[in-house]
Amino acid sequence: MRIMIVDDEEIILQRLVHLREWGDIGCEIVGEASNGADALSAISKCKPDLIISDIRMPDMDGIELAERVRRKYPLIRVIFLTAYSDFNYAQQAVKLGVVDFITKPVNVNELMDAVELIKPHKDDEEHEKSSFQEKTIQLMLSSESNPQEQKNWLIKHDLMNRNVIVLSIEVDNIDLLYSMGKSFSPLNLRNTVNYTLNFYPYKYWNYQDRRGLFLVLFQSGDDCIGMYDDGMKIGRDLLALCKKTFEFTVSIGISSILQSVLELSQGWKEVRKCLEYRMLLGKGSIISMDSINSLDKYEWTGNDPDLLEFQGILRRTESESVAPFMRLVYKEILSRGLNKTYIEKNVLALIDQAEKVTEDYSLQFTKEYFMFIRKKALSYDVLTDLMRFLEQEFISIASAIQDNQNKLVHGSIKKVKEYIENNYRSEITLYSLSQKLYMSHEYVSRLIKKETGHNFRELLTRKRIDAAKKLLLEDRLKSYEIAHEIGFENPAHFSLLFKKMVGVSPIEYRETVNRDK
Repeated sequence: MRIMIVDDEEIILQRLVHLREWGDIGCEIVGEASNGADALSAISKCKPDLIISDIRMPDMDGIELAERVRRKYPLIRVIFLTAYSDFNYAQQAVKLGVVDFITKPVNVNELMDAVELIKPHKDDEEHEKSSFQEKTIQLMLSSESNPQEQKNWLIKHDLMNRNVIVLSIEVDNIDLLYSMGKSFSPLNLRNTVNYTLNFYPYKYWNYQDRRGLFLVLFQSGDDCIGMYDDGMKIGRDLLALCKKTFEFTVSIGISSILQSVLELSQGWKEVRKCLEYRMLLGKGSIISMDSINSLDKYEWTGNDPDLLEFQGILRRTESESVAPFMRLVYKEILSRGLNKTYIEKNVLALIDQAEKVTEDYSLQFTKEYFMFIRKKALSYDVLTDLMRFLEQEFISIASAIQDNQNKLVHGSIKKVKEYIENNYRSEITLYSLSQKLYMSHEYVSRLIKKETGHNFRELLTRKRIDAAKKLLLEDRLKSYEIAHEIGFENPAHFSLLFKKMVGVSPIEYRETVNRDK
């Protein structure tokens, strides 16, 4: 990929231009400029695929540069380098085709990862993926589609046994906005959704319509533990981000858990039904199908404690949120003057939720344990004592779930290392690893960085270099043969990385080891 760097700070400009890491990811710097005007005049000569530009510059700033590039060179991608104080400018740039934002001071690994994600071949992949998703959704929703045809399509593409949830992110009073000659940016809304989903381990599809965006969320791994609660949390995160980003508000409808994409039509109907309650609840609401269905079952009114929120606290392992939640329950009971029978009914509902969560996580809490909690809860005659007892038990449950989650994270990292160990000789990528783990590559990337301190590319390179050092102890293979043996297509690239990590070239390393023998 051919890259142009634009920044009015000479020190930053030269540092970025001369990064050795560009060669590691197959990129070359073909141009540099200190402002947008110079950059624009140099594009025809340099012919970059990507422009990495500062926002605030003299003569012509990054915003104007991006706008002119979009009009004159629509195939050129743009990444902005931005200070925190420039964030409002950065928001404006989304509609100009800017594909990413890197915060100053620039983290080199973050920059390299961002560039790798938008290499030219990825455009074709994304287009093909988007077309497939749209075709599948239309096939599932069309009243003219044959049920057997739908089923065969899903079986062919291995989509029959993946639980899904549908979210509808709809602009409030959209028809009123249109009648007033106003509109919203579908691209901005889609980018907001994509940004939010980067922090969750789910594959997802999105589907645009005139009222907003539909989101199809696929289960992660072999089960759907916590997917519903994560759907609620995604909804809350989206509402908060939309409130900060847009002038309009959105409401979100969330379907029940569907067995597969085959039930997509049902999910569409459910989220539409959820959003009918917006008239009662007001703008900026989150309405789930499960909460609608649970009203009659538990007889909770709008002011009663939210069972789903309590379940979410346990699933998110927020032990510190248990006590505040129980205080809210206590105050609500006091304010409404509920009798003992009603209190016991609501308390048992909370215990039922806690038991359901522990069963989903396969934790070692026996039926006898929850029978004990119910029996003891029903023995209290003083509300403060009952609340204190339940608080302690629920904190213990949340802590046990946290321990279980930590084990799952360690297990995922173990699988990452095993995958690299077993496949480092082949051409493997973060994307192929994420497919193996049934997780999004953004989530896997963050997980690896958080748990190991290195990114995927660094772990893979370290493994290959360690393997090369072992092979260099023998005399049967030449340096270029070792390069191919451990997964490098370019022997020169192998030698460069080897010297960078070990301090000497592969030949010098072999000579040193043999001399020491």
